[in-house]
Amino acid sequence: MEKDLLDNLIVILDEEYENDIDLFRKVVESEKVRPFVKDSYFDAIVAREKEYPTGISGPFIDFAIPHTDPQHLVEAFVVVIRPKGFVEFNPMGMAEEKAEAKLIVMLGIQKDGQQVEMLQKLMAFFMDETEIDDICNTHDEELIRIKMRKVLQ
Repeated sequence: MEKDLLDNLIVILDEEYENDIDLFRKVVESEKVRPFVKDSYFDAIVAREKEYPTGISGPFIDFAIPHTDPQHLVEAFVVVIRPKGFVEFNPMGMAEEKAEAKLIVMLGIQKDGQQVEMLQKLMAFFMDETEIDDICNTHDEELIRIKMRKVLQ
């Protein structure tokens, strides 16, 4: 796993967002994320999410894993967002109902093939009720960072 991807693991907790586009705008413009993305990133992730939605209704929690092409990145990163409440995302695949995502993991991946590996690790994580509960019930950003590094390494 690319070391700098895990070094750039950002946690954003308990912010309010009107919808997925508002979340993208606020996260991309935040001081925590801005250094890792190019000016084209916001439009690219909005377009990618519209064409290939990433909302998933999981067994324990609804979540989303938005991402876009590497040419919109300055540096690789992962952002773990646990909003206050939830953010509606259009469903991935053939699902009909929107996902009310309570956890969003934005991936900024630069290496070919790494995206599939990361998605597989995240899908396994989202199927683990204990792990989800730990992330959803703590307010300690560093503890979340440590847990997510273990998930993604």
